[in-house]
Amino acid sequence: MDKFDVSILEQFSKLLHESDTLLSKYLETSPDLAEAAEILAQLNVLKRDVAVVYDSFSGGVAKLMGNLGFIETASGAVVEKKKRSRPKEMDAC
Repeated sequence: MDKFDVSILEQFSKLLHESDTLLSKYLETSPDLAEAAEILAQLNVLKRDVAVVYDSFSGGVAKLMGNLGFIETASGAVVEKKKRSRPKEMDAC
């Protein structure tokens, strides 16, 4: 794969915003609690899945950055490489 089609992420973002609007309207209808809870559970799975994809990709970008501390993108966004913190167990030493 030479280039990633960022329009996929743009479509995903659009769908998220549309979902937010629809879910807000849904809540205004005083829906069944069990049904609303099921939707919430599905959203939680989706949130976890997005976090997994983000964590994986950000790790890959960090490797690409090498020794760079940050990079400014063409859009003006600044991506900063976070330093790994020591585990809490190490702080006691």
